[in-house]
Amino acid sequence: MGLPIGCDVCYTNHAEADQDDMDTLLTLLCAAGLTFLIGVPGADDIMLNYQSTSFHDALYARRLLA
Repeated sequence: MGLPIGCDVCYTNHAEADQDDMDTLLTLLCAAGLTFLIGVPGADDIMLNYQSTSFHDALYARRLLA
């Protein structure tokens, strides 16, 4: 069965990335069998100053690939 692997799909605010890049990466990771996904309310982690996935993104992945 192997080791369950999860991921936090995120980027810092000064990176050359945007929400479209995160959506693409999230879809690819879930299609590859990602075990769990880390999300934060509102997709904005103000403490660490980065953009992450939200709980709505997890629902999107479930509906798309379930």
